[in-house]
Amino acid sequence: MNVGDGMRSLYRFLSVIARSASIVSVGVLVLFVAGEILFPHAADRFTIRDIVAMLFFPVGVVAGMVLAWRIELAGGLLTIASLVAFYLTLFVLDMRFPGGPCFFLAASPGLLFLASWAVGRVAEEEQSTGATEADESPRGGDPSLL
Repeated sequence: MNVGDGMRSLYRFLSVIARSASIVSVGVLVLFVAGEILFPHAADRFTIRDIVAMLFFPVGVVAGMVLAWRIELAGGLLTIASLVAFYLTLFVLDMRFPGGPCFFLAASPGLLFLASWAVGRVAEEEQSTGATEADESPRGGDPSLL
């Protein structure tokens, strides 16, 4: 097995993990949103602050993970950008960041999609470089003929 095969295997592994984690994360977020809509925990309805924050998390985060299934880079960036915007929005409005790791963990598949995209680009580059070198070699790139 050469380095290119190892990178392709790592790409496939990261891609499966990112997609699996996104299914779990989106599922949990949908359950939380549905529970909040059906059984609100507060007597007050949603405020403008809540709506603005929810545009970034969970709406933007989920949209990014869905997009990442087709376009890993764009989806991963949208997921992480939505998380950062959510944290900044709450900091500006409340003068504090939300506590606990739950928001970060729910958006973490976005990082996995970005890692998968990066490894996939390296694997593609190695494959195209290897093919180019083999095409230019007078022996067809077969190392046993050297």
